[in-house]
Parts: sequence; structure tokens; C-alpha cells
Amino acid sequence: MKTVYSTILFILFSFSVFGQDIIITPERLVNSPELGAKFRRCEEYQLDIKAIQNQLAVKSQAQQSIEMELNLNNRKVKLQFFEYNMFKPTAKLRTSPTPNAPVYDINPSIRTFRGSVFEDGGGIAALTIADNYFLLAYKVDGETYYLEPTMINQSMNANGRLTFYEIADIIPVAGVYCGAEQVEKFGHDHDPSEVNPNDSRNKACFDVPIALACDYKFVRLTGSVAMAEAVMTGFLNLTQTDWEGQDLQYEYFYGITDLFAPDDILRDPWATTTDIFTHLNIFQMAGPVIFSGGYAVATAWTFNYTSGAVGVAFLNAVCTGNRYNVCSHFSNSSNIARQTQSHELGHNFSAQHDAPGGYIMDPAVNGSTIWSIASNQSIKMYTDFNAGCLLPCSTPNAVPDVKFKATPSRGCRPLVVQFTNQSTYGVTYEWQFPGGTPATSTAVNPVITYTNKGVYEVTLEVRNPRCSKKMTFPAVIEVIDVPLPNFSYGNAGGDLFFEFFDGSIGGEKWEWNFGDGSPKEEGDYVIHEFKKEGNYDVELTVTNECGSTKIKKKVAAFAPVFADFEADTTWGCAEKVIHFKDLSSNNVSNWTWDCPGGTPSGSALKNPIIKYTRPGIYKVKLTANSTKFSSSRTKEMYITIDSLPIAAFTSNTKGFIVDFTNQSTNAKSHTWNFGDGSNLSTDPNPTHTFKEGVYDVTYTATNLCGNTVVKSKLTIFNTPVPSFTTKAQQGCIPFTVNFENTSSVSSTDFVWSFPGGTPSTSTDRDPVVVYNSIGTFDVKLVATNSQAADSITSTQYITVEDLPVSNFQSNVTGFSGFFTNNSINGTKYLWDFGDGKGTSTLASPNYNYGVEGEFTVKLTVENGCGVSTFEQLIAVYLIPKVNFSSDVIRGCAPLKVNFQNKSSVDVNDWSWQFEGGSPLVSTTANPVVTFNKQGKYTVKLTVKNNNGSNASTKIKYIEVISPVLCPDRPKKKGPKISEIGGFYNQELDERASLSNTVNIYPNPANDIITIEGAHIISYSLVNLAGKELASGQTNGNVTSVNISHIESGAYFIKVRETDDFTIRKITIAR
Repeated sequence: MKTVYSTILFILFSFSVFGQDIIITPERLVNSPELGAKFRRCEEYQLDIKAIQNQLAVKSQAQQSIEMELNLNNRKVKLQFFEYNMFKPTAKLRTSPTPNAPVYDINPSIRTFRGSVFEDGGGIAALTIADNYFLLAYKVDGETYYLEPTMINQSMNANGRLTFYEIADIIPVAGVYCGAEQVEKFGHDHDPSEVNPNDSRNKACFDVPIALACDYKFVRLTGSVAMAEAVMTGFLNLTQTDWEGQDLQYEYFYGITDLFAPDDILRDPWATTTDIFTHLNIFQMAGPVIFSGGYAVATAWTFNYTSGAVGVAFLNAVCTGNRYNVCSHFSNSSNIARQTQSHELGHNFSAQHDAPGGYIMDPAVNGSTIWSIASNQSIKMYTDFNAGCLLPCSTPNAVPDVKFKATPSRGCRPLVVQFTNQSTYGVTYEWQFPGGTPATSTAVNPVITYTNKGVYEVTLEVRNPRCSKKMTFPAVIEVIDVPLPNFSYGNAGGDLFFEFFDGSIGGEKWEWNFGDGSPKEEGDYVIHEFKKEGNYDVELTVTNECGSTKIKKKVAAFAPVFADFEADTTWGCAEKVIHFKDLSSNNVSNWTWDCPGGTPSGSALKNPIIKYTRPGIYKVKLTANSTKFSSSRTKEMYITIDSLPIAAFTSNTKGFIVDFTNQSTNAKSHTWNFGDGSNLSTDPNPTHTFKEGVYDVTYTATNLCGNTVVKSKLTIFNTPVPSFTTKAQQGCIPFTVNFENTSSVSSTDFVWSFPGGTPSTSTDRDPVVVYNSIGTFDVKLVATNSQAADSITSTQYITVEDLPVSNFQSNVTGFSGFFTNNSINGTKYLWDFGDGKGTSTLASPNYNYGVEGEFTVKLTVENGCGVSTFEQLIAVYLIPKVNFSSDVIRGCAPLKVNFQNKSSVDVNDWSWQFEGGSPLVSTTANPVVTFNKQGKYTVKLTVKNNNGSNASTKIKYIEVISPVLCPDRPKKKGPKISEIGGFYNQELDERASLSNTVNIYPNPANDIITIEGAHIISYSLVNLAGKELASGQTNGNVTSVNISHIESGAYFIKVRETDDFTIRKITIAR
């Protein structure tokens, strides 16, 4: 028999089947920074509330309980809810405190649910949902979690932006407390004593009619009257969880009779109130007007009080004319709001403050969910003697307690099970029996038959007129069958010891018969040794309470083979006979020997005899075979066969010194007799010094098999040995080298070779050679005498260098210069980048100037012959500086003009345009242009560098005068016409255009331009035709000019200084 209780479901059956009706997966957001001041840890999410409402509308029409799965970041929570309407049928909304004010229906989108967390360690859960509002609280393993609208800057988010947090992560608000003591002047502390709480199934239950109100500040906090309705209802739904738990001896179910939320500050009874105690008194007077009546207690919500007293209530007030309390939503946390309302309701029920200890009735608001025993007793006694207006609940307990027992819960198939329903507060029952017959039932105590083996869950949904509760209990029924036998085996040791492992299903007793005549053995794991190799039928009999079954398997019991051998000797002289001995395991039935180099080269005998006739090092391999297995052993380089050595040698004579090199075969030791009476040598490759003469040299090569001797006649005479030196091997063109001959005294004649030198050959003993070209050169010397000759060649002996030639190329991009070294013969480099800061010793460096300007870059190149320096002016401009001039600007036709480019040195591209000129365009730096007709002509120059381009246009710069004014006489240079009208000389034009003492900004300008300079006297603004549009005198270093009356376009401004003037082009743009 198995008894199943819902109260221990989450501990015993954490792996139950859970089919989710609604899956909630909000989108994770980046936390708002303001939340860091309210929570130690929290997470923000975005939820489509409307989608959840739509799913709830469909599901609630088809079923009473709703199963949800909440997926938040890395956590998943399974919840089961039933809908519980917290509004009385006659509940209405008022928005004005005046008598006979209109009443409205309650916000129809508000829905409230209560339930539990469906997992191990799960507790109660509460959900309130409405249009743009979602508030969820649930408890797991004693910790309470909230998912609620984000509150920032005294405003509640109404777009589905939610904050998730654990109540332990709320940062406490210092200095807040309940002010009820100042109303009733009570305040004694009491330590709660431990008592045994009553069983929750035997509790009395009371309906508590409650009216809710708020001020206009609360409406603005939530965003609208409709949202204020939803928030007050959500808070009460959370508060309800404190009044139906096991801490209280009675259960209290709150039902909303009225809501009041002013839609305008003019209809707010508390609009001018700044004191929470005055707030309570006004509520006491306004309550009978803003509510219809029939309420036992009432709460007024506000956001007006955030420090000091944040809640206040009349003591002993339920069912009296003082049935009021005030709660301030000071913390923006729904958990704190829940405790604040429960705390003040506790005062209304006569509960006084506890000593600090983490209880709901602590003086400081702390988010607790626990009633002290003293508070429990006070609330119970007040209910018994003073709360006469409270009526018992319509059913003893709104939430059924689901439990049953199954008899039997385990047995052989077919298994007939009697289910006995032990649930409380149920009226109807719906059973589900997966694997059973029937599979469903509505009987109170059904009888179910299970015909198939397995473990089965049972689901029971208990309903009453108020609500329902559905629970799934896994692994309630276990149906067993006769065992399904199976086993496995192995012999990890490689011998005849075998391990046998039971793999049966449903076995309780095991018996083994190994088929080799040995006694039977019992157990689910046994070790058995077979006495000899062979194939055996092993049988396992498995028994349980339903019967016995057998299985038989053929087991091949064969031991592996291990091959090994040895020889009576592993060395000998050819011919040598070797005796091999088998050392393999004793279950070998045949042998295969492989003996390369031997006779025979293979054998099938157990202990073969092999003859080796040729010297060498040989491997031997044995393959051993049994009935089932095979094994091989190979010994590399195992047999060594020697023979008589073969003596041989060579010699290399250098004057009187001779190097001997042994070239014998199979020799283990060496003996040399040089034939000059000196001591014998045993070195393998000796060196010996002779006197002049003829000698018989004898060499003996020896090993363990014997020795052989070889002789050679050697003639010794004095051979020349060439060598030379110089004081210097490296120099500069022309490089004169004095060669010093250091050859041996036996050398009498010399022949020199000097490639690249003058002379290129010589027979002098100590020649002098001149090198007139750079490079590295070989030197060769041949030394001879009457009997022999020898030579020496020194490669790349002489190195000739020249003076370095410094040169480089530059390329500028942005502020960076890129320098390519084109120097010749340089070995060391020093760059000076011309800005007084940067240097480099790299061959081809890069350098970032960081500013615009023109810089003289100097490269100094050095080698062993000297130093060379090259300088180059570079320009670093983000766009190039553009300017030009000409040798003449006025004259008679045909007027030939030489234009001079005066742009910055970084320009690498020129594009000229000559109005009326021939040619009309040019890309040369300094073009020559002819103007053939009378007129005034504009010239434009556009230049580019690596960073960009710039342009300069001089209006009517060239004037070709009328032929009438051109008599046939030498032409004279006349005055130049200014770009802005009038006359001035060329020097003044160039000076004005290059002046930098005046700053004019902004450019382009809008309504005001500013002229800034040290010695400004006056200014004049003209258009391109030379018409003056604005002018004036200045009386300081900074002058502002109003140009708001001048149209957009291009203009010139002339600024006169004490001894200079400046002309600038400006643009007016709007």
C-alpha cells in the first residue's frame, strides 16, 4: 500500500511529468543603472504581456488550473495556478470623493491567480496580470522571488519592462518604520515562544471584505487609474499569501468591495496632505463617502512618505468605524508593499509590534513573511471576540489538499490496485492512470488493473466550487514480471579465471552452472576458474517473486600464448653453429622460427640448430601458436658473426708530417710500425713525423677471429708550405695592399694571383697591389721548390669600399612621413626629421609628425671611408597649401605670362585653368600661357598631395588691355588690378595674401563673423564684383561684424592694419 500526500510532493517526487499550458520566456535586457541603488543583484527583462493574456484567455476557458513554465536567463521554474477572483460581485470604482459621484466597473483586464511552484522545494506562488501589468511572486527552497514592473525615477514602467529579484537582495531603506504606536500610543516588546501550530486542514476560515483607495500621487506613479487599480489588486494578492499560511491559526480570504482612485488632483482628498497621521484621519472621514459600505477594513495607498513613518493604522479596528490603515509605497518593491499592508492590517486586527527579530510586525519594515506567535494569538483572539462582521468562508478551505493511497502499490502483472482517496476540500475528482485500465476515472475510490510491466505515475485533480488543485505523483505504481535474464563475462587477467556479471532485469536470486562439472555458485557477480581450455555452456537461473527464467551462453575458455626464446651464444666467428631454446608458455602447440642469414633460414622445431657462414648482425623471430591464440617475439641484432679482418690504409704527407687513415674491415684493434725505429702505435688513425728518407710502413688489423697485415713504401722530402698576411684587408678606393709572404723556408718560387688588383699577377716575394674598384676579392699564392709545389687561396680576402652617397625619397600620408633610403655604400644611418624632436638610425624609417608644417629632413650616411649628408624639404599638410604668382598680370595682346607655382613642397599634381588663355589648361608646375584678346581673365590652380587637394582662384587676375592703348613702343609694366577692385602693387598683393597676423572666423559663417588681430584699424566686405557691402572702424583687438543682412555666397574681406593689410575670401552659408 502506498499513501500519497500533496504536502510532501515536492520533496519526494521532483521528476514528475509536467505539461506546460503556458511557457513564459521574456527577453533579457541590460539593467537600468538606477536599479543598482535598490538591489544588490537583479535582472531586467522585456515581456509581451498581451501575448500572455491571450494564452490565459484560451486556457482558462478550457480548464480550471493553469500550468506555466517561466524561463529567466539560466533558471527555469514550473508553476501551477488556479484563478481566484479577488473582487466581490458588487465591487465598483470611484474616481471622485463627492457624494453621489459616478461609479464605474472595475478594470476588466485584472486577473488574479494563486498556486504553487511545481518542483523540489517549491512553495506558494501568486500572479496578478492586467493590461500592461504583470506581477509574479513565488517561493523555492525558502527563498522568495519577484518579477514586477520596473520602477525608475518615481515612475512605473507600463510597457512590459520587468525587474526580477530575490527579496534578500533588496537594499533596505534606512529610517522607515510603522507609525501605529503614535496613533494608539502602544509599544511593548514581546519575545514569541514556540508552540505547535494547528494542522492547516483543521483551520477556521473567514471572508474579509476590504476596500482599497489611493491618492493622485499614486495614480501618477503607476501611470493611470486603470494601472492604479491593477497595482493595488496585485499588492493585495501578495498580501493574501501572508493570511492563509500555517503561521496563523485561522485563514483569512480578502475580497475587494470597492476601489477609489482619483483621476484628477482636484478630486484627491489628500492633495495637500504632507503628514501620514493626517492622511489616516482624512481617510477615516472620507471612507464612508468614497466607498459603498460593507467592508470590514480598508487600505489607502500613497507614494507621499518615503522616510520616517511609512505606514499607520488604527489598532483594534476591524469591523469598527476605525477600520482604516495607510500604506506608502516608499521602496518601489512589491515585496515591501506586501509586508507594509500585512503589517498595518495586523494592527487593525489588534496585533502589536514585535521585538526586532524578522517578523511581519517588526517596527521597521523589513520584507518579512513570518507572523510571530504573539501576533498569531492577538489576531485569533480579536477574531473570536471583536470581528463579528466577518463571515465564515463559503467552503472550509478554498484550496483542496490532494492525497490518496494505493493498495497494493507493487506486484506481479496483472496487478489490480485499489485507490483510496484521502483528499480534503474536494467535491469532484478526475483521475489519470497512464498504463492502467481504465486510463481515467471520476470515481472517488477507483480500482485499476495494470497488465504491463513498468513504473507508473498517477494524476489526481480535486475540485470544489471555489477552486481546484491538480497534482501528478510519479512512480506510484510498480508492476513487475518474471525476470528477464542476461549476463556478461570477461577474463581481464588473460588466463582461465573468468568474471561473470549479472545483467538481468527484475532478478532477486541468481544461480550459475558453468558446464565443467564444478559445483553451482550463487550471486549476481562470481569469479570462476576453468581447469582446462575448451568451450563451455554456462547457464544462469534468475528468480524473483514472480518466478524463474534461465539463459545459457557458450564461453570459450582459452589462455593466451606468450612467445620467448634464448640462444646458447650470441657471438662467433664464421662459420658458427647456434643452438636456440624455446622459452614460450606451455600451451604452445607449434613453432615457426625466422632466422635470416642462417642455414636453414627458418624452422618448425621447438629448439632448432642454425649455422651462420657469413659475418654480420642478424635478428631472430619466433612465432608460437596454440589452438586459439598466436604470439611472436623478435630480437633485433641478436646474433653477431665475425670473420678475419681485412687490413688497408691511406696516408697524406705534409712535408715531414704524415697522417695515416685506417680503412680496414672488421678490425677491433690496430698496430702500426712506421719503419723508422720509433715505437709502435695502436691508434686507429695516427699522425707521425719522419725525417727525410724512404720507409716501409706496416699496419696490422686484429679481431677475435685473427689478424691480417699490409705494408706500404713511403718517401719523405721537404715540401713547400705557402702562406701570407697583410696589415689591412679592408680599405677605401684606391686601396694599396702590401702582401707579406710567410711561406715555409723550403719555398723558393712564388706565383701570385690578384683578381681585381693592379697588377693582377706577380712573381715577387712581397708584392704591392692597388685596388681601384669596390668589391671583395680572392688572393691565391703558389709556392714551389725543386721537388714539389703547393697553393693556398683565401676567398674574399680583400674588401674595397668607397665614400658613401646619401640620398632618399619621401612619401607623406596624413601626419606620417615614409622615408625610403636610396643611399649608396652606407653602413650606418642617422635621420634628423627637422622638427627638433625625432631622429632614427633605421635604414628606411617612418615618422609621425603629429602636426602640419614644412620640415627639412637630413640623412647622414657613414661607412669606413667617410660621411655623406643629404637634405630634403618635405611638407606635412592634411591638404596642400596652394598659391601662385606670375611675372606679369597686365599688358597688350598677345600677352605672354609665366606662371610660378608657389604651393607647398608636398604637391605632386598641378591642374591649371586659364580663362581665355592658350592653352586653357595645364598640368605642369610653372606653365607659360598666352592671352590673345582684350579682357580680364580668371586663373585657377588645383593641387594635390598624398592626403588631399586644395584650390586657389584669382578673379580677373590677368588683364589684356585694349589695342588702342597699345602704341608700337616697348611695353611697360602697369599697375595690377586687385581681386576686390582698385589698384595696388604686386609686392603689396603678395604681402597681403601671405599675412597671418589676422584671424577671421568662422568660415563659412552664418550671421556674425569675428575679426581678431593686434593692430587692426578698419575692415571692408565686398562681393566678387568689388561692390562694398559692409565696412567699419575697429577699436580693439577683436571686432564682431553683423552679416545677417547679406545673402549667402562668396565674398572678400579686406582688413587694414597699422602697416599692412590682409585680404581673405569668406563664404556665407545658411
